[in-house]
Amino acid sequence: MASGPRATATLGLRARLLLISIALVAAGLLLANWSISRALDRTLRDRARAQHVAEASLIGASLRHAGAYSTAAADPLLRELAAHVGDRATLVAPDGSVVADTALSAAALGAVENHGARPEVVDARRDGVGFAERQSGTLHRDLAYAAVRLDGPGGPWVLRVAVSPAVEATARAASRRLLLAGALFGLVVAAGMSWLAVALAARPLRRLTEVARAMGRDLTVRTRIDADDEVGALAGALDGLADGLAAALARLERDRDRLSAMLESMAEGVLVTDANGQVVLANRALREMFLIGGDVEGREPIELVRDAELRELFAEAIRTGRAATRELSIEGVRPRRVMARVAPVEQPGAGAVAVLSDVTELRRLETVRRDFVANVSHELRTPIAAIRGAAETLLLGGANRPDTALEFAGIIDRHAERLHRLVEDLLDLSRIEARELRIDPTELDVRAEAERAAELLAMQAKARGIRVRTDVPADAGSVLADHGALEQALTNLVENAIKYGPERSTITVRAEARGERVRFVVEDEGPGIEPKHLPRLFERFYRVDAGRSRRAGGTGLGLAIVKHLAEAMGGAAGVESEVGRGSRFWIELPAADVSSR
Repeated sequence: MASGPRATATLGLRARLLLISIALVAAGLLLANWSISRALDRTLRDRARAQHVAEASLIGASLRHAGAYSTAAADPLLRELAAHVGDRATLVAPDGSVVADTALSAAALGAVENHGARPEVVDARRDGVGFAERQSGTLHRDLAYAAVRLDGPGGPWVLRVAVSPAVEATARAASRRLLLAGALFGLVVAAGMSWLAVALAARPLRRLTEVARAMGRDLTVRTRIDADDEVGALAGALDGLADGLAAALARLERDRDRLSAMLESMAEGVLVTDANGQVVLANRALREMFLIGGDVEGREPIELVRDAELRELFAEAIRTGRAATRELSIEGVRPRRVMARVAPVEQPGAGAVAVLSDVTELRRLETVRRDFVANVSHELRTPIAAIRGAAETLLLGGANRPDTALEFAGIIDRHAERLHRLVEDLLDLSRIEARELRIDPTELDVRAEAERAAELLAMQAKARGIRVRTDVPADAGSVLADHGALEQALTNLVENAIKYGPERSTITVRAEARGERVRFVVEDEGPGIEPKHLPRLFERFYRVDAGRSRRAGGTGLGLAIVKHLAEAMGGAAGVESEVGRGSRFWIELPAADVSSR
């Protein structure tokens, strides 16, 4: 069904066409009616005059034939003849006196004024026939006169016939009514035919209108009108327009999809504003970078990225017409460091485009690299200095004294061993991070792996008077992990507990199922770790007590290796500790028998 405004417009067109056609027909009928009425009036008047002349001639001939030129002879005959034609008849003598008049008695004729100067009488005497319409001086009412000349004794006589104009007016009115009725009938017939013609002409137009509306929703619709007239030409033009629009729309959709795919696949955030400084586009990377949700169109950039420097960059780019670049530190729920480049769109009255590259991880890695180089240099400095010092002592003569040589050789050996462990740990960590360490997950028994880690370090623990025990239930199940990687991770945790735990204490290796995962826990009875150190414990070379760690022979990489090994096996590592109540280091790995539980 057509909508209101469009239906009104279509109906208005049909109504206008119908009204125009009816108006043209009505105008033609009125013009024809006016012309015919005038011609008919003239015809009726001429016929009436001819009839009156004929009547006057007939009466005059009868009077002449009867020789009735006196009042006594003419009056009765004139009245008899006039009664047959229904008109007033008057006989005027050559001297202008009225001899007889059917409208007057014979006695009243003497008082009638002379009619010799009457226009119709004058014309009749001169031309043989005379006509006039005027008010009768005798009867004092309007009459139409027709007079004829009679040749009689004493000169030209005139016989005049008079008729009331109302008779002719009645005839003319009747003819006009007939003409008007015919015109109205013709107008009704013409209106019906016009309506039919307009309906037939409007049918293809309605079809074109319906197709045009359908094209607004589906450009595959076509008119399917094959005609050689103007409607056919219009239909062909409309189909051609639809083909062009469909092709253009398809190209625009391809370009849009291509551009959208490019924007959505970019790692950089893209923010586009219009001439009013309002956002018109923000890609997926930008939304994820700043945790933006909801519709962004029509909002200000400061509402999406709450940073005054970015707003200044937009203003600077628009003002100068040149690109502006700056590294920004953006605070918020998710603090980021981004490299922002804002460039104005090269189009008059357009906005600007900002490309934001997240360099948070890059800056962190740069910091980690600097810290790593500094830490490695620091870790290497001590053993190298000790080795060099011992070697110089031996070279300067210490080698000649057996006791001194043995002591400094031991120093060299201990620090060389420390360098060896440091290099090995660095190589292991490098292989794990580079994914060069082959991880082959297999189904391993949880209880057996915990007991093996405890057994491997039992002698080292016994040397410090520490007891290592396991607390793993028999139904702990199995874990999906690489045997060597799991063993290295568990032994690193147990070894750390032995190094930093108090003498004559107990270390417990636990394991428990946690849904679809298994958690290994190494729990000691040490002094605990302050909360401020917990987030950084698994960083490389991070130590809570650097001096004690070096005395214990640690490289500062053990926990970092544990974390990376756990993540390589699809798990995670963590720590829980309270000052004075010991520490609980754990690794969590996927369970191998989830479906059986």
